[in-house]
Amino acid sequence: MKSRLLFSISAIAVLGAFLALGSCKKDSSSSSSLSISVTSKTVAVEGETFTVDVTSGGTWSYTSTYSGTGGSGWVRATTVGANKGNGQVQVVVSPNTTSSERAMDLVFSDGSGKQTLHIDQAGAPLSFSTSFATDTTAFGRKTSLSGTVLSNASWTAAANDNSWISVNPASGTPNTAGVPVTIMLTANTGGQSRTGSVTFSAGGQNTKINITQGAAEANSYIIAPGGSWSIPLSQANADGTTRIAVTDEVTPQFIWGDMGGVGASGVVNTMTVEGTGAARSIKVTAGSTQGNAVIAAYVNGVLKWSWHIWVTSLDPVATGQSYAGTDWTGAGRYVGKKIMDRNLGALSATPSTALPSLTLGLMYQWGRKDPFPAQFQSWTSSTEPNLYDGSGGNRNTIIQIYQPPTTQVNNLEYSIAHPTYFYAPQAAPYDWYVGTAGTQNNNLWGNGGDKTAYDPCPPGWMVPANTAFNDFHTGTNSSTWAYRNTAVLGYKSAWVDLPTAQAGANPLMSGTGCYYSPTASATAPTSYPVYIPAAGIRYYSLGVLAFLAGSTGTVNGVPNLPIAQANLWSSIGGTNSLATNAYSFGANMSYPYFLMSIQRAMGMPVRCIQQ
Repeated sequence: MKSRLLFSISAIAVLGAFLALGSCKKDSSSSSSLSISVTSKTVAVEGETFTVDVTSGGTWSYTSTYSGTGGSGWVRATTVGANKGNGQVQVVVSPNTTSSERAMDLVFSDGSGKQTLHIDQAGAPLSFSTSFATDTTAFGRKTSLSGTVLSNASWTAAANDNSWISVNPASGTPNTAGVPVTIMLTANTGGQSRTGSVTFSAGGQNTKINITQGAAEANSYIIAPGGSWSIPLSQANADGTTRIAVTDEVTPQFIWGDMGGVGASGVVNTMTVEGTGAARSIKVTAGSTQGNAVIAAYVNGVLKWSWHIWVTSLDPVATGQSYAGTDWTGAGRYVGKKIMDRNLGALSATPSTALPSLTLGLMYQWGRKDPFPAQFQSWTSSTEPNLYDGSGGNRNTIIQIYQPPTTQVNNLEYSIAHPTYFYAPQAAPYDWYVGTAGTQNNNLWGNGGDKTAYDPCPPGWMVPANTAFNDFHTGTNSSTWAYRNTAVLGYKSAWVDLPTAQAGANPLMSGTGCYYSPTASATAPTSYPVYIPAAGIRYYSLGVLAFLAGSTGTVNGVPNLPIAQANLWSSIGGTNSLATNAYSFGANMSYPYFLMSIQRAMGMPVRCIQQ
């Protein structure tokens, strides 16, 4: 009896405990009392400040979660008072300056429950503009156009012709201050202007910038006999100095020609100014005679700029050549480029000793744009060759030897105004550009970089670095330099003197000078594809023609040893102990070498390479 009673009491106790446990669980699940007065809010673009009432039986907090493309940080929540029990949160929504709608969640939690406030904000009306003129005119040189893009939406920019137009940056995110943008144009190497466009797009809206780039700017132009070319006057101002204003009345004049003068049967037939304002040009129509000429633009009787006109049927790309060496392989600067098969101004690349010589080309002082004739009428005479003037005369007094003051600081402008003056400085550094008190300029021809306003080559071409010629020789110094003309070295280069060339034993090498092939041969070849004629030089301190192929003894005080010279200027200024000079390729009967250091006032030929 007693044991039954004890069992009943124990069972009742267990049942009571179980019911009590069930009652506790029910109370716990229903104890969360967290609530907020606002669970969804749509805010106008201007922004808004509002208050959220929080009800809770405990300590609560909140976190922010942003979604979409609207970014973060545009909602600021601040607790008013304590964050325990009932309280308030002030919510500040910033104005939306972008055109994109945006959203975020403010999630409240007190450890036992969560409540979410969802906020949507409308986007602002699209605001999108650029500072570029919708119709833009640019010069033919390599040009950068600068502007800004102001947009409250993400934007993109695309050129219609990526071969000569590029944009940087080509896209952007919404901004309120304006993003700097550069439109870059490569140099126009053609004889006509060209058109293109860049389209900026944002939020379904497009802005098109139409671009017209002028014809090629250069200091030399190849024109076929009877053909014509419009030469932009803007080249006169290409270095940043305004020499020809848009309102100036310009008169073109013929300065000199080598194989003919002015007229239908001359080198230059007609010259006329065409166009208006900054887009004006001199239209030059060539005569029927192949040759070289210098023409100039005058304003009120003052020469402002001059150009070399190269009248020839030459297609320099079709006849262009490639060499071997470090610049022409791997990551070399001239991989895929062509170098002309002849000197600038030459009328033939075929080796010959016939006179007048058509292979010599013209001569330049390092860094100057203006040419001087070589002695194309004789292999031995150092006298000035006869040239044609604009009035039909044929005389050898057009080129003048000018001795600048030794204290002159800068001769640039005077040399531009006097393209027939060959500068013959009488003191170190023997540079036409400066006297003893001036600072030399290594960048007149680019110093291995971009083409400059003073580069003498035609559109699309420029003076090469001296390293373009480093495969012509073997050896590392003057005691080991030599031609590659043995079986051991591989036959790649050779020299032919004037008597041998005139003898004509080898018709394919019947010109005096340096010969080269980028491909080695196991036996002595009968011809080489590259020919650099022995044109001689114009001596830096006297201006006279010297080191000619057939001259000997002393001419006008200049030693003319029987060492004919086949030289080519490079664009590289001197360095180290040779800083006052400039580098060139030089060849004579003893050796060729690509690192010849020569006084900058020396007159020597140029062979142009593609930009």
